[in-house]
Amino acid sequence: MENTWSDYTDAIVSNMDGMVKSKYGVSLRDLLSDPSSVASKEGVADSIKRIKEDVDAYLDELAESMGPERKRVEDGMSKASAITQQLAQNVSMQSKQYKVPLAKPVVLDRKDDDDTKIYVDSVDQGVLSIIEKLVSSSTMIFDQSYKYKDYSIGSWLFSGAQAYSVTVYTPTSEYISLEYAREELETLLDAAYDYLSK
Repeated sequence: MENTWSDYTDAIVSNMDGMVKSKYGVSLRDLLSDPSSVASKEGVADSIKRIKEDVDAYLDELAESMGPERKRVEDGMSKASAITQQLAQNVSMQSKQYKVPLAKPVVLDRKDDDDTKIYVDSVDQGVLSIIEKLVSSSTMIFDQSYKYKDYSIGSWLFSGAQAYSVTVYTPTSEYISLEYAREELETLLDAAYDYLSK
């Protein structure tokens, strides 16, 4: 079975695989990628809670070592969330004014190679004017905003003769990759537990 996780998560799995194997008698990589391959080992399902605790402890240790970067990311995400709130209200108001449908799809499967992508890190009169222009020339708007922890990060697709996406800029950081890896590993371990507990 092919690994279905990110490269950053794969590096964590590689780093922890030996420790998990020596402590619990099962390869973390095998457990995550193909739980059926370890189903015959006794007590594997019962060990998953402790494996999760070990993974969390390892990731907490990594996060602690990123102190200043973590603060920078959280400040940046807080700012992005505030900008998102302002833009969401504006997009909603403009879509009503111009009678342009606004939807929040669960998944939007499309090629975006030809989109004009706009990233904003502030809300001023220029940005609001661009939003109004995009709304007025759109046939529909898709809200593709997403959550990162408790922060909302705005992203909207304005569909018309030309597609434009406006996304609130967020800082790039190893700390963000670590937090996504934490979510990914938790989901994978939960899935392995569900499979092995049947």
